[in-house]
Amino acid sequence: MEKRIKYLSTVNERTLQQAKDISIAFVTFSALLIVAVLFVSTTLNFGNKIQNLKNNVYALNQRILDYQNKIQTVSTELEIYKQALVVMEDE
Repeated sequence: MEKRIKYLSTVNERTLQQAKDISIAFVTFSALLIVAVLFVSTTLNFGNKIQNLKNNVYALNQRILDYQNKIQTVSTELEIYKQALVVMEDE
């Protein structure tokens, strides 16, 4: 009877140790999974912000080109008026 109780005590200790090991493994795996999900989420968010910045830079470049075209048009018109003024002065 004493051997049986001692054997059951050993089995319970082994079972308890296995349960602790499984718990530690589960907590470790859960933590790694959470870290992986956060990493992916952060990476996607960062990529989204980069894409947003690229779109903003593209829009600003388009506005700059539009202003350059307007400046060129005004410069051309000024040149025409200047030449017309020179012709009028000559007459």
